[in-house]
Amino acid sequence: MWLPIGFSIFNVILLNEFPDYEADVAVGKKNLLYRIGKQKGKTVYIVFNLLTCLTMLMSPSVGVPFRVIYFYLPFTAVALFIAYQMFQNRHEDAKRLEVLCGLNIAVNIGTSLCYMLAFI
Repeated sequence: MWLPIGFSIFNVILLNEFPDYEADVAVGKKNLLYRIGKQKGKTVYIVFNLLTCLTMLMSPSVGVPFRVIYFYLPFTAVALFIAYQMFQNRHEDAKRLEVLCGLNIAVNIGTSLCYMLAFI
């Protein structure tokens, strides 16, 4: 159960580094995105986004009630939408990136919420 939550919070932190990338480079703030660059950062984000969805959808195989899948389907759609936007480089637009960051936080919170609802 910790994997999807861990992957999704990692992505919250990573995606929130994108708006500050140029400033971080200018001052030498060596966060992950600074170290690997925007292109690799985008790839890492997409991979972890897909891992979030995959591990969440595999949760019933380790004893989580199957209804977690029904709860998670809307968040899967949002997560895949964000991954598609990143793949299309639409995160380069500052306004769109702001929306993607907000949606990404919703995916993270929704991931935890789905587990809680599944066990209620």
